Amino acid sequence: MLSNPTYPSRDAKYLKAAVDAYNWLSSSNMTDSKGLYVDGYHISNLSGGENTHCDSRNEMVYTYNQGVLLTGQRGLYDATAARSYLEDGHKLISDVIAATGYDLKKNVAISPPPKDGSSLAKWYGLGRNGILEEVCDSRGFCSQNGQTFKGIFFHHLTAFCSDLPEKPNSGTEEELKLDREWHTGKCSRYASWIKRNTEAALDTRDKEGRFGMWWGAPVAHHSYNDDIPDQIPEDAIDYRNMGVPKDTEWRGGKYPMGAKSGNVLGYTDGDHHHIGIEDLNDRGRGRTVETQGGGLSVLRALWEISDLK
Repeated sequence: MLSNPTYPSRDAKYLKAAVDAYNWLSSSNMTDSKGLYVDGYHISNLSGGENTHCDSRNEMVYTYNQGVLLTGQRGLYDATAARSYLEDGHKLISDVIAATGYDLKKNVAISPPPKDGSSLAKWYGLGRNGILEEVCDSRGFCSQNGQTFKGIFFHHLTAFCSDLPEKPNSGTEEELKLDREWHTGKCSRYASWIKRNTEAALDTRDKEGRFGMWWGAPVAHHSYNDDIPDQIPEDAIDYRNMGVPKDTEWRGGKYPMGAKSGNVLGYTDGDHHHIGIEDLNDRGRGRTVETQGGGLSVLRALWEISDLK
């Protein structure tokens, strides 16, 4: 059907729908104080009443939610030649990098951990010490979904920073040339941060060369306090990793028979110390095909974006 000549390769109604959807998203109050996209809204009071509006915002922040916006913004630029979409994307990337505790202007981590390894670096919202991190990483309870998220982010970052079109779909060739120079310059500034994350990912490989999930994991984990502070934002539910809560707010009054919520996968004893695990990336689901995808994704980002000129 897609190759049928009766279906045009570009249909204005689909572009209009995409532009309208993006405008709605931009005005939907979906970002937090750090400029990061939260997971979304749901209907409160499912157990009764006539409310049908998505009025309760889940403040949970995931890396992949930031990434998927980038290819949408890039696609809208390619179709319209409106630089504002690229500007929005670069602002989002800068906000993500800042939320890892990295100063993009100085190319340094803002609050590195103490040299004696007695504690972790300060948490900034999506990482610490300039390294991208999910909330579930440090405690080792990432689900199969959660283990894909950082890879998804870097996949979309690479796509966003790919070369702009050779010929403009809209606008002039001169405008496209100026946009290409500006866009490439902005993307090249991310190379040092991407390299830092790549090196951190490579450091998690085991003897068989398999990537771990927590790229910022300290090597000597016995030297820091295992009682890691809760990093989940206020009014946030990490249902992607811990399951949908068993309450009427999320499931309504008629909780389905046999329904289960997710379980935290950390291996701990009563004192919250890890039992017989020397490698922090062996906790929970451990090293999986998803964590290999994440490692390859950040490697690819470094390969393609660091070569920009």
